[in-house]
Amino acid sequence: MKLDFKKSVVILLIFLPCLAWSQQLARKTSYGTSYLEHLPYGYDTTKLYPCIIFLHGSGERGTGSLTDLSKVTRAGIPKQIQNGHKMCFTNPVTKAVECFIVLSPQTNKWGWRYDGVIFAKWALQNYRIDPSRMYLTGLSMGGEGTWYSACFTDNQPNLWAAIAPVCGRASYTDGANVAKKKIPVWAFHGSADTAIPVQAGLNPILGGKSQPGPLSVVTIYENQPHYIWDRVYNTGHTYHNPNVYEWFLTKRKP
Repeated sequence: MKLDFKKSVVILLIFLPCLAWSQQLARKTSYGTSYLEHLPYGYDTTKLYPCIIFLHGSGERGTGSLTDLSKVTRAGIPKQIQNGHKMCFTNPVTKAVECFIVLSPQTNKWGWRYDGVIFAKWALQNYRIDPSRMYLTGLSMGGEGTWYSACFTDNQPNLWAAIAPVCGRASYTDGANVAKKKIPVWAFHGSADTAIPVQAGLNPILGGKSQPGPLSVVTIYENQPHYIWDRVYNTGHTYHNPNVYEWFLTKRKP
């Protein structure tokens, strides 16, 4: 059979975005935000799935081009997917194996104010997401964005079944507002963090504890610097049992 070189090049270019990242596709919202999409194997449009929205840090900012979007795979959950994890975990309560939709938007701004909620509302309309099981996490700038996407008035009615900010700063009042919305929180920080001091991560936890409702908890890694995300997002039980993904599966929005 004679190979048509031009047609082969065209086919390669068509599928190149799909080959760029293991189990993650480059996508764009109807309003122009680029993101990485991970769907469970055998994604069934008749079913509803738990969903994690991941917000990257300042080092992964970009324009949403294929080259820039690849930066998002450097850290956190997109890195775990890049390394081959299928994002399926055993629910500690039901013992059922459940697989997450994972959506990781990219911004070129120095912060996630408003953008996290806007993206989440769009995602709910375009994916088979169980609206009672949508979770939010992010690291550094994305950790701050996780607090902000939960505490402010644009998150009304509340979108999140639980949040997990990683070395993210917020205020005492921000944490209190999250608690008033009855959002479970598991926050993470390194005690030796010089980029975002640990107190900046403890302030919203203290605010959350000032209110009735789900108890905000924090894990402080002693003598660890800013870059703690390989610990937080470890998919096994090296650091936590249950891990953060299994913990998410135990939380459901009323």
